[in-house]
Amino acid sequence: MYWISLFLIIATAGLNAQNIDGTLIDAIRYSSDNKIVNTRSAGLGFSYLGVLNDVAAIHYNPAGLALNNKSEISLGANFKDNSISTDYLDNSFNTNSKKINLTNISVSSPVRANYQNMDLYFIGVSYSNSMQFNQLTNANGFNNKNSYINYESNQERNWTEKTKLSQNGVTYINDSLYQEYELTESGSNHDLTFALASEYFEGFAFGGSINFSFGSYKYVRFLDESDTKEIYQEKNDEPPYSDINKVYHTLEYNQDYTSISFNLGIVYTYEDYYRFSINLNTPANMRIEESFYEEAEVLFDDKSRTKYNNAGNDNSSIFDILLPWSISLGSSYNSDELTIAAAFQYKNYSGIEFLDTQSEYLIELNDNMYKALDGNIKFGIGLEYQIPYSIIQLRCGATFETSPLDNNKSITELYSGGVGLFLFESLRIDLFAQLFKTENDIFIYNSQIVKTDNNIYKLGIGLTYRY
Repeated sequence: MYWISLFLIIATAGLNAQNIDGTLIDAIRYSSDNKIVNTRSAGLGFSYLGVLNDVAAIHYNPAGLALNNKSEISLGANFKDNSISTDYLDNSFNTNSKKINLTNISVSSPVRANYQNMDLYFIGVSYSNSMQFNQLTNANGFNNKNSYINYESNQERNWTEKTKLSQNGVTYINDSLYQEYELTESGSNHDLTFALASEYFEGFAFGGSINFSFGSYKYVRFLDESDTKEIYQEKNDEPPYSDINKVYHTLEYNQDYTSISFNLGIVYTYEDYYRFSINLNTPANMRIEESFYEEAEVLFDDKSRTKYNNAGNDNSSIFDILLPWSISLGSSYNSDELTIAAAFQYKNYSGIEFLDTQSEYLIELNDNMYKALDGNIKFGIGLEYQIPYSIIQLRCGATFETSPLDNNKSITELYSGGVGLFLFESLRIDLFAQLFKTENDIFIYNSQIVKTDNNIYKLGIGLTYRY
């Protein structure tokens, strides 16, 4: 199908440029585990993997449920502000998007197998809706070196041929056009996790969980070019025509996805002060059902116009992907007032694999995986302090993560902080704030790249009831 060819050609071009786009970037996006399971863990950041003594352990390391001998209910909501600054053709642009949503509902409880059996088990269920894909990216500028129309025409795209901008890959439009770029991403991810843990040896707890993820993602990209300096004025008798005023081109992808994975964890506690954990997250099997839409419109100087869309074609497909496995280590020192925690994770992004071996495009992507992706490392540190003789608990954390792209040395940063207020012995209200900073290059076409600086601010509130 044409649209699959287009999509995967874009993806392969991104691989060659070390700026991944298309199908592979979807796999990377859905591999993220920067989720909020409860407000307390959000304040500690990734360092929570060394703490693990409340309901958030369901997601981080299910063995941690055995560290809490009481039942617990936690729920939270957060406000998200996504600010994106772009740099393109020596022009800077800023966009901002905001969203409020319910973040999580989690429940855990100790249970006995039966009245005669003294073995104690710990079960937990967690729902998280913290990963939102709401962001807007804008860029524009005058490009005197090349044009999108020329690049697409040389590839003999349907839209340039049908709108008569090109014929058999030939066009007279080369450069010196004003470009306007807009990318809108929207959607959400839902996680449902069931966990079980138990302490089989003194000081050792073991746990496992099954994780279901499902959600949707929508990608809409506009790329328009205008002859603002009236360079292309000549009217040709036959195609390809070049007397353009403005050209509009739209790409839209809609995805629905589901996945399943497993977590296996161990936690060891030494003399109530020191805690060590290890967690293995197995590769997730994900299915993406995708539909694709493309349209274009060309306005000529004589007020005539040509249009193209692919509405009558078969524009849907299904991808099966094996997402990467990861291994995580955590440790903490715990006293009555102070907890100091650290965590480390390695994620094998080069292990991403497209399972449709009948598609030559996906086979090519699999063959190029080790050239494009590398394992990435995440490190977090944090501390939590109970102010003596007060109801106030303070916490903070810092998380650093390397890029999964080979030869990309950028590091994303997550800074977090929070406050816990013990309203009663069994009831705590938590507040958190997070700042997530990252820099990305968005590959548009040929050598054209939009450089982005993305700052995500989150504020959250949660309630935890332990009984």
